[in-house]
Amino acid sequence: MFLSPRQTQATRVDITAYGLWQMKLGTKSLSFEFDGVTLKDLIGALAEVKGVNLDETLAPNGRLAEGLKAFVNGVLTDDIGTRLRKGDEIVLSSVFDGG
Repeated sequence: MFLSPRQTQATRVDITAYGLWQMKLGTKSLSFEFDGVTLKDLIGALAEVKGVNLDETLAPNGRLAEGLKAFVNGVLTDDIGTRLRKGDEIVLSSVFDGG
């Protein structure tokens, strides 16, 4: 199937959420399909579908806000331009510290 540059295929990922992410999304885990290919696209789609404001999760420098991290297939990233693929496992987490 040929897709023009304006068309995108849906990307389905499995998400596990902790901390702020879990509170905002109202669930710890879900399979989610969205139109887009980046972590930023995923966050925008989650905000729209869940009806929540996730602006506080994004920093103006193209990264996740301070204290928030994402793991894509076990690899840590805070770059919201990270490309996602069908079947990726995403963990969204708040950073915890203390002792």
